[in-house]
Amino acid sequence: MVIQETVKEVKANQKQCKRLAERIDAITFALKSMDDRALCRLELRKSLDNYRTCIQKCLEFVTQFKDETSWFSKVFKNQNSKEKFEELNLQLTQYATDFNLSINLKQIFDPKLDENDQKTDLDAIQCKLDEIASLMAQRQDEQLRHVKGIEENISQRLNSFKHHLQQNIMKRSDSHRAKDIAEEDSAFLHIPYYDLVREQCIGQGGFADVYRGRWLSQDHEVAIKVIRVQHLNETNGKDFLVKVADFGLAKIRYETSCQSSISHSVGTLIWKAPELLRMERHTEASDVYALGVVLWELGTGCEPYAEADDSTISAFVLRGDRLNIPGTIPHSFAEMISGAWAHEPQNRPTCQQLLSSMKEISSTRSNETSSPIGMCTIPANARWTQNGVTVAGGHEKGDDTNQLYRPWSIFVESDQILVIADTINNRIVQWKMGDTNGQVVAGGNGQGNRLNQFKLPSDVLIDKKTESLIICDKGNRRVLRWSRYSGTAQGEILVDDIDGWGLAMDEQRYLYISDTVKHEVKRYRIDDKNGTVVAGGHDKGDGLNQLNMPTYVFVDRQQAVYVSDSENHRVMKWDKDAKEGVVVAGGQGEGKAFTQLSSPRGLFVDTWGTLYVAEWGNHRVMCWPKGAKQGIVIVGRNGGGKEPNQVNRPAGLSFDQHGNIYVVDWGNDRVQRFSIE
Repeated sequence: MVIQETVKEVKANQKQCKRLAERIDAITFALKSMDDRALCRLELRKSLDNYRTCIQKCLEFVTQFKDETSWFSKVFKNQNSKEKFEELNLQLTQYATDFNLSINLKQIFDPKLDENDQKTDLDAIQCKLDEIASLMAQRQDEQLRHVKGIEENISQRLNSFKHHLQQNIMKRSDSHRAKDIAEEDSAFLHIPYYDLVREQCIGQGGFADVYRGRWLSQDHEVAIKVIRVQHLNETNGKDFLVKVADFGLAKIRYETSCQSSISHSVGTLIWKAPELLRMERHTEASDVYALGVVLWELGTGCEPYAEADDSTISAFVLRGDRLNIPGTIPHSFAEMISGAWAHEPQNRPTCQQLLSSMKEISSTRSNETSSPIGMCTIPANARWTQNGVTVAGGHEKGDDTNQLYRPWSIFVESDQILVIADTINNRIVQWKMGDTNGQVVAGGNGQGNRLNQFKLPSDVLIDKKTESLIICDKGNRRVLRWSRYSGTAQGEILVDDIDGWGLAMDEQRYLYISDTVKHEVKRYRIDDKNGTVVAGGHDKGDGLNQLNMPTYVFVDRQQAVYVSDSENHRVMKWDKDAKEGVVVAGGQGEGKAFTQLSSPRGLFVDTWGTLYVAEWGNHRVMCWPKGAKQGIVIVGRNGGGKEPNQVNRPAGLSFDQHGNIYVVDWGNDRVQRFSIE
């Protein structure tokens, strides 16, 4: 066959190309042995046409690695082209199944063969780094001869191509490193210095110069800002935590020889205290005034005195006027700003007093907002133990206090108290970490529709402000609020006449409920039964403005809604006020490939934007870094089962503040914790 001859001449990915050709040969040989009458059957003729089309696609794809003028660019861009080979092999498998051939498909299409081929091809590419980088640079020479100086930086360009190819090879060969790199890419675009050519300076300023330039490996014109970092009064930590470093650290020298009221005062006008504009001495209080302006910048995200000239700013400050503090800034923070830029220096707090106020405000805000969203920062290179520990249930199904019966969801408090929707037992149970038995905190009075009963509760969360549980009472088509204070005997209805499944609450205490019959997610004000559709709501379907049986939901701090679109086997993200969503995981049909999902259920999004999703159909938990095209299995790599390293129909999913994963193992009537390593 033509494809066999082509494979002999490919310059890269030889193992995968050869495997593809061998599988085509095996299927074709088996087809030739079939009876002609069988092949003429109407149902097979279409499959035969599709098979011929697939062979042509395989030939065209393999030919790319034979072309002397471009094979290296294909490898530079896609390395071992794992996804495309998987797609073509999957199509061949489907056609072979349709033909009902008498060949051992499991043996011929063994995934382990593909994994070995992918690794071998990747290793071969690694050995050809210098050759590929050199060919890329030569091609760039031909394309960019008009760029001044391009011929003078061949070494720089070779390093650039080698660096990018090495990064992509690492992504392919190490799933944990792939997640790490994806997290970096989503946080900022890291371009090595040697991947840039700096050309003409096109602008200069007090803090930086701007140059025309070229991003070599991507062949893009870019603007390069060269920052003089010694002028920046801040430090950046590895977790992108910015620290303002000027205030409260310096000591003031009062010797008259060093400070004169006659000389011009120093400093930048927009942060200058009024006494400095009056040519008085600089004191610690002057620093506090400047800090007040910085706090205003942090609170508003605006530039102080934008476009105002120097004389206007000076007159404004000397009159005792100050920048407007928007009403959206919390009152306690606004008071701190006002105190810091008080007109008279003696009326301003010290830096230490301001620091104490910040800590108090931060602590208060943390307590107010920790429960609704429960987002946590998980290290980009995090790994979890593969053997889970049972932290609730696990004593067969039943209604004793040490048992669960088909639990659906979980909510983890900051102090590691678990609240579980024990669905078939029609109750909500609370489990303290380390305890053998749980405590019934709502329901437990048999199945029914009274206010002290549930019918198949599917989700639960904690509203810290009211110290209450909010429970989706699925079978009774309602959502209840149940106070956590002792002595509470029944709940109250928040929303009724809804086929709800999953719940979420944002920092403004809006409640989000998925509806599996209307195929939508609605947002509600607490105590208001009229909700607003924020996702779906256009009948059942797989369009970007549709959902099909949405189950669990998650809301981030920007009020973006993530939805487990169960029957579409995908997770959708709907930004606030969006008319349609975007697929952030799955969406490639139901399946076990890393690009696919099967009936997603519980989900969680960390502060990096990494999505974690429990797959009901695949008995696993996957993480999808922000922007990733495929996920990484982090729990359940050994198929469904009841061993410590297995789960059976995982439903709910949550994390504690340390990054440990809690999985509601529905089929095993237990909750498993997988600790972060």
